[in-house]
Amino acid sequence: MKPDGQDQPVCDICGRPPLWGRALFRLSTARGSAWHCERCAVRHPRLVRQSVKTALVVGTLLALINHGSVYWTGPVTFALTAKTVLTYCVPFAVAMWGALMANRGYPIKDFFLMTPSLLDNPETTAGLQDSAEDQRNHGQGTQET
Repeated sequence: MKPDGQDQPVCDICGRPPLWGRALFRLSTARGSAWHCERCAVRHPRLVRQSVKTALVVGTLLALINHGSVYWTGPVTFALTAKTVLTYCVPFAVAMWGALMANRGYPIKDFFLMTPSLLDNPETTAGLQDSAEDQRNHGQGTQET
């Protein structure tokens, strides 16, 4: 995570800092879960496998919807082949991006250094406490007559 004397988090796999910003990606490995930089995260086997499956299903549907009539009736040209390849690339990229954003995180110490804590603000905690009391009272089944 963070070697001694270094102020930036690093990847648990390759030891490099993240390319953009301070976000790392928490992904499972054979030994549990680990923080991955962008370079290691986009090559993670589980994410690539899931994105390929999504691209095959969604890309096939999109290709049939967009170019189906040309596949059966017209000539297969280079332009059609290029459009079909791009039709599969888009769902792959969207699936990979969604998986990365869902697994994005910050090493816990750095997260609290980067963002102001909402729990230190009395205005936000007052609303949280009122909400918790309302939920407890609601569960007791008290009725006013």
